[in-house]
Amino acid sequence: MNMAEIVPEGLPELDWDDLDVGIRDRVRILRDAGVPTVQSCQGGTGHPYAYPTIEFAGTLATALKALAVALEHGMRIAKLKAVYSLLEPGLPSGPTWQLEFYADEE
Repeated sequence: MNMAEIVPEGLPELDWDDLDVGIRDRVRILRDAGVPTVQSCQGGTGHPYAYPTIEFAGTLATALKALAVALEHGMRIAKLKAVYSLLEPGLPSGPTWQLEFYADEE
């Protein structure tokens, strides 16, 4: 799994070689469209996620944009998730968003 901080003025540069090979192209497509990716993982054995996943920040509009961009590029999406973290019991933070892809996508 790879993480990049989101800078309010824009997206930071990534060292693309640090991203999992199995998710790199999808991250590039989303970032080129202005989707503020936070972390990604190609999924599978030995990875934090079971399936290829890209997490990103933003509003519902950002999530729908990411979904549209992914679909326009033929990505096979299994799930779009809104994820809330609990900072304290009863105090949610978020959401961050996740696109989860089918494992057989190359």
